[in-house]
Amino acid sequence: MHPKICVSDVITYEFCPKQFYFQRVLGIVPPHLKTLFRIGSEEHKVYEEREDELHAEKPEAKEGEPYVMLFQEVSLFDAMKNISGRIDTLYVYGSSYLSESDRRKILIIDKKRRMNEIYFLQVFGYAHLIDSSEKFSVLKPFTTFGQIVHNSGASDEIPITKNRKAEFLNKAEIMREHFGRMLGGEVPESQKCAKCFSCTFKKHCF
Repeated sequence: MHPKICVSDVITYEFCPKQFYFQRVLGIVPPHLKTLFRIGSEEHKVYEEREDELHAEKPEAKEGEPYVMLFQEVSLFDAMKNISGRIDTLYVYGSSYLSESDRRKILIIDKKRRMNEIYFLQVFGYAHLIDSSEKFSVLKPFTTFGQIVHNSGASDEIPITKNRKAEFLNKAEIMREHFGRMLGGEVPESQKCAKCFSCTFKKHCF
């Protein structure tokens, strides 16, 4: 059985395999990172409360009329590939829930403290989980978009294609194979690059 991974693991690995090793294999979480996790959780809570207020009265779905469905903290699991993930916010745009002729739009929003292009890989992973889940099959057909919301604003909405979901799966399998070797005792090499200077694992790495 392949080790279970989550979508965010792939992002950590893409950023730095050694950092992934410290967190997933050795279980090291520096105090600074724990603080960021706590602040991030509090920010998520505030964001969700604000969104819940905006959507407290959801429009009734009627044939031919636009509607919006909101989902918060959506947990999904692909049992075949043993990948899990939790989506911060999910919007469904379209016409009536009962209309099968309309192609609905699903917008995946991932909230971050800052913007980084690598985060879109995480959104591509979430899109794969949506496709693999029976939970949203009733909404098909739909097109999927992703957006990163960060402290300074938000990215554009990025259409998520089949190739982008395949990109995530390819990187996930590369990471999973390396993860297996790490569990067997292999230690990834330190990258020794510019991003190492501000890394919270620096004192463990050299």
